[in-house]
Amino acid sequence: ELLYNVSKIKDLENKADIFFRKGELEKALEVINLGISSTRYENNDSIYVASKPLRILLNRTKCKILNAFYTRKGELKYLIEASALIEKNVDLIDDIRNGFQSEESKIFLAKESKNILEESIDLYINLANKTDDHKWILKAWELSEKAKSLVLLESLRTSQLRKAISEKDDFLLKEDSLKQVIDKIES
Repeated sequence: ELLYNVSKIKDLENKADIFFRKGELEKALEVINLGISSTRYENNDSIYVASKPLRILLNRTKCKILNAFYTRKGELKYLIEASALIEKNVDLIDDIRNGFQSEESKIFLAKESKNILEESIDLYINLANKTDDHKWILKAWELSEKAKSLVLLESLRTSQLRKAISEKDDFLLKEDSLKQVIDKIES
């Protein structure tokens, strides 16, 4: 049975985020779990995720909630559970990157994946510091390499697009000058 309704699931994610911001972690976790379960459907004994970008965002919110539980209670089980969600998110990001890409997926990769990977690296480093287990450092390093590959892939796609468009296009020239101004402001 398909439980997938994008607006309903986005509402659940927003509601969970509100509970999270208010410090009502139990309610936030309950609501985000409902959202996550709503993105799954079964077909011939297989389980599918209806919207990979949406599922990644739900997992990201759940990671924030679990991290807050860890901060509140000091129990490593919350960080360990969050690390399992990170691995699912990395797999989903790879599926989006390597598979057919809808416009929604392309926009998602450009906007969110880098931040999600950075947050995940921070969580792995936190786990390494709390457990003295070097496997978390290795996982953080692997994610940093994946983040680099995403940046390079996006750069390659942009370069290919620029070759397809005339070099004299005023829009591209204006974009380049704005990027230079932004770079100067950021540095």
